[in-house]
Amino acid sequence: MATSKTEEQKETNQSDSVKQEDDQDLPEESLKTSWNEASQNPNDLPMSRKAKRKLEHFERVREAHKLKRRQRKEERRKVKELHQEQGEHSGVASAANCSNRPTKKELNQQIKKRMQEAMDGPGPRICIDLSMAHTMNTKEIHKLAGQIGRLYGSNRKAEKPLHLWLSSLDTSGQIYDSCVKRNDGFDNYLIDKSDKTHTEIFKTEDIVYLTPDSTNVLEQLESDKVYIIGGLVDETPNKFYTLTNAKDHGLQTARMPIDEYMKKTPSGTYNKILTVNQVFDILLTLHNTGDWKQALSAGVPPRIGYVLR
Repeated sequence: MATSKTEEQKETNQSDSVKQEDDQDLPEESLKTSWNEASQNPNDLPMSRKAKRKLEHFERVREAHKLKRRQRKEERRKVKELHQEQGEHSGVASAANCSNRPTKKELNQQIKKRMQEAMDGPGPRICIDLSMAHTMNTKEIHKLAGQIGRLYGSNRKAEKPLHLWLSSLDTSGQIYDSCVKRNDGFDNYLIDKSDKTHTEIFKTEDIVYLTPDSTNVLEQLESDKVYIIGGLVDETPNKFYTLTNAKDHGLQTARMPIDEYMKKTPSGTYNKILTVNQVFDILLTLHNTGDWKQALSAGVPPRIGYVLR
């Protein structure tokens, strides 16, 4: 009899250890299923202490999640009610605001009015010199056309647009052809266009040719001056090209005050040759704000390695 009881006890212990091992080996989803079944039929499925503790923990977590869901639902309901109340109080005002908002057509009319006033009134003029097409390949000409489109877009958005010129624009040339293909409505741009050179259009004493190689620093935009931006995209920059060209025609030159308002970062190209639209964005921002720091921030890309002092 003693031997029989001992054997039964061993079998019972082995059975419990097997159940515990089974509980540990069960995947999480299977364990949840067994816990649910146990909670529904507790007398049908014997459970070890460890499994019971896990079941109790699972039930506590589930109840906590239910409580959080109820709280979030209540918060959403309150927010919705608050928005509805505010909508009722401000409905009349909102309708009035919508009715006073200009239409797209009216906005375009306002833009055209500002652009036309800039062209007709006094103020600094910006001219893109397109006489260097022969120095560029097709890819570079396409890039230049894209830059012209971007600078025109910037000018349209400005509260105080600048008077824009395109000089040496040959309507039978590659630059014109690329501008028409890449910029919708190019022929209707509110820009003065001419096939003449900038020296033929403007007085020599009124011209300031902008070049990064100049020793003169541009301090401000003067209303009686014409600022020339060289329409040149050169993936292998030819240093002093625009400076030499300007000097050959006896023109004043100036550079952007990058060194005066900015400092070098630990890394960058430190290349001060900016794209046509970047130079224009600097001038446009300066024209609207009178602040060189804002102007340089608008046009000098961080990748070249300069930040404001």
